[in-house]
Amino acid sequence: MTTDALIRTLAAVAAIAVVAGPRLVALVRSAVAGGRQEVSPLADAHTILEIARRLQVAGKAKGVELCQQLIDVMLQEGP
Repeated sequence: MTTDALIRTLAAVAAIAVVAGPRLVALVRSAVAGGRQEVSPLADAHTILEIARRLQVAGKAKGVELCQQLIDVMLQEGP
C-alpha cells in the first residue's frame, strides 16, 4: 500500500469516527445503563426549548407559544 493510499484510508476512517462518534457514545451509554433511558426534567426542558427554537426559525409563533405553555406547566410545583 502506498503512502498516499494509507493516508486516504486513515482520513476516511477518521471521518467515519467523527460522524459516528456521537451515536456510538449514545449506544455505549445506553448499554451501560442497561438500555434504560434516563428521564430528567432538565433533559425534557432542553428538548422543548430546542423544538421552540426550530419553530421560531420556521416562523410558527403558535408552536412557540405552546412550547412556552408546556415549560410553564413543567415549572409549576405539584402534580
